[in-house]
Amino acid sequence: MIDLNEKQILAYFKEKLISSPHQEKLPLPSVKIFPETGSTNTDMKESLKKEGEAPEGTVYLTDCQSGGRGRQGHSFYSPKGMGIYFSILTRPKESSGDALTITTHAAVAVVRAVKELYDISLSIKWVNDLFLNGKKVCGILAEGKFCPALEYCIMGIGINLFTPEGGYPAEISEIAGSLFGEYQEERFFDFDRNRLMATILYHYFCICDEKEVLPEYRENNLVLGRRVLFSENGIEKEGVVTAITKHGELFLSLDSGASQILLSGEVKFVS
Repeated sequence: MIDLNEKQILAYFKEKLISSPHQEKLPLPSVKIFPETGSTNTDMKESLKKEGEAPEGTVYLTDCQSGGRGRQGHSFYSPKGMGIYFSILTRPKESSGDALTITTHAAVAVVRAVKELYDISLSIKWVNDLFLNGKKVCGILAEGKFCPALEYCIMGIGINLFTPEGGYPAEISEIAGSLFGEYQEERFFDFDRNRLMATILYHYFCICDEKEVLPEYRENNLVLGRRVLFSENGIEKEGVVTAITKHGELFLSLDSGASQILLSGEVKFVS
């Protein structure tokens, strides 16, 4: 597998810009690569606290996380050489000024990039997980600073490219998957994660400049029309997802006959 390289990522990104209608509007990514770290989201938050400012398009990328984090306090397993784990600093425009909307942008960007490069179609499970063949292959965690509006968003993305030797830890073995299965050196010796990174960043910044991506988010979403279970204030509820609103929230028809909009949290499918 080809090593991660900042200059190569930027070169691929500029290559994408040549024929892009967005080329005058997109920030050039400033990528910093860590061989290993605890969490790229945590690193970026701490850096912003210390230094105060960083340009939009700053990216922290690593080959391995010892403390990768997901939503709802979950961890994100990030073994060395088996994926890409990164955080993007975004300063939202007024039209996309909330973390939920920007999370939908990130999901669609990864879906677009994976389809473009590998002809693999991923599905989105609201709000921030990407699935392939019933297994989670990508997680997204958005964290931001509000003053009182959203000043910036740190978009953390982890993608499982390969299944580690021996498989995933027991606690996630039933749900975790990868894009390409078990890593085989002779098959993937020239696999270039730099091109994947550049393509995701390109689509992410393009989407942030686009007016409407929710139709694409809805089209690829697994939850529409499904019965789901969710928790609110410690109380479990069930309902059918009837729509995804223009802001990315879930609109549910509850068993009680009432309707509810779900802004955040986690939903589980009911068989």
